[in-house]
Amino acid sequence: MLIGPEIPKTKQQIWKGLFKTLETTPFDKVTINQICSAADVSRTTFYRHYVDKCALIEKINLYYAEQLRMFSKRRQNLTDLTVILLELSDFFQSNAEEISACLRINDIPNPLQDQVNQVLHDEFTYFIKNHPAIGIRMNLPLDYSANLYVAISMSFLTYALTNEITPEIIQSLDFMQKYLFY
Repeated sequence: MLIGPEIPKTKQQIWKGLFKTLETTPFDKVTINQICSAADVSRTTFYRHYVDKCALIEKINLYYAEQLRMFSKRRQNLTDLTVILLELSDFFQSNAEEISACLRINDIPNPLQDQVNQVLHDEFTYFIKNHPAIGIRMNLPLDYSANLYVAISMSFLTYALTNEITPEIIQSLDFMQKYLFY
């Protein structure tokens, strides 16, 4: 699990405690006591940082969605996406268990799946609006194109969580993105 240095140590412990608990217990059955025990922190410490387990998972989901947003912003000025796609797949593979666990939790407000879809949709829309010639060449409704981009990207991301990313897969995604963007 890669957690950036911007996340304080205690919060990292709590996050790891949640993920350790999720290995054996579905999210809806997870208790604060289980998280605290796995994280080796007190309930007081937990509540100093989070109101409840939903606030905890929402913060984790936001972290992963923001990581994706940073990758997406970096790719906007690139025509060869190979390097950024490799970095993105490495990030997702390094965090595969945690991201997969977050993606399985859908009975909360704003689940990770929705956040990731929104990031991808927003970044695609922003790119097309700032490169109108591409939108004209596509000759497709913007929302349709954005949804297509989201679907392709989600296929790649979910594949990257459980499989090795080969150069051929990177090339295929690069080809599809070039088709949509250029």
